[in-house]
This record gives sequence, structure tokens and C-alpha cells, in this order.
Amino acid sequence: MSTNTNSDVVLSESSHSNPLSDDTAPSNRVRIWGHSEPPPLYQVDLSLPPQFRYLQICNEYKDEMAELVGIYDNLLSLTPHPRFFAFLAKNLLRGVHTEEESQEIEGISKATEIPIHLVVAYNTFLDLFSGCMSGGAQVKVPSVQRTRMMHFRNLDWDMDLLRDMIIRVEYLLGGKVIAR
Repeated sequence: MSTNTNSDVVLSESSHSNPLSDDTAPSNRVRIWGHSEPPPLYQVDLSLPPQFRYLQICNEYKDEMAELVGIYDNLLSLTPHPRFFAFLAKNLLRGVHTEEESQEIEGISKATEIPIHLVVAYNTFLDLFSGCMSGGAQVKVPSVQRTRMMHFRNLDWDMDLLRDMIIRVEYLLGGKVIAR
């Protein structure tokens, strides 16, 4: 794998596959998407208090997120002492690295009605156990004069429920897109 940070990725400008298309309205998207349609686009305003940043996404995916509890229960059932590990998780998984991130997780927990320890577990353990990776690339889009930094995550896990919840996110600060 190359670590050359000066190379750029160029995205094609096809009308049905441009992941930077700004005319994508989340409310008009089908949740289960194929190759001919990009995932829905959401904007997360980092100017908002942390607990309110992801409310739109949580409200639209609340039912799908509730189904994730089954994945957690299945993982626990594979341990030698599922009740013990459930107890530990409930008492230890109450936050993440920073206070701001913990407040975001708390907002997601309240909006989805999923206990906070499960939201923290998903946030942490899916990356550890699912074999997925993330990264970033400087991207050139033919119709845009400058490059953009894009975050990506691969889909190396065999969890169709999660595949159906893939979204695109633009992060705003002061009304301007600062990350995609």
C-alpha cells in the first residue's frame, strides 16, 4: 500500500455515482441503496451543542439502530460468561475519549432510546471486531477547481443491517462545510 500523500484520487463525474453531488436530499433517498444511487447525504453542524448534532440521522435511523441490539446480544452470547460481560459493559462503557465526544454519544443514546453503554460499545467494538478500516484521501472532482479531503470506511464486515445504514456526512462549522 502506498503512503504517498501527494497523490490524488479523481472521482468520475457520472450523474448517478458522484458522491459529492450537492443535490442529494436525505428525505428523498431510499435507505437500501445500490450502485446506481449514492447513500443519503446529511449535514452535521459542529456549531450545535454536541448532544444535538446527530438528531436528524438518529431520528431517521432509529428503528434500524434499535435492531443493532441483537448484534450486541449475539456477541455477548459467544463469551464464556455473557451476564458478567453485560454487567461490565453496562458499568464501564459510559463515555469515550473526550467530553465533547461523550456528549455526542449521550445525544445519540437519548434520541435512539438505546442505552448509552450499547452506543459506546457500537462506537468502539465495531471497529475492533468487524475488520473495517477508515482513512482519508485528497480528492479532485472535475467540476470543482480545488481538491477536497474525503473520509472513507470500507465494508469488510458481513452485517447487512449495517450496510443498509451507510450514509454520507458533511460536517459544518459556522455554516461552511469543513469536512465530508
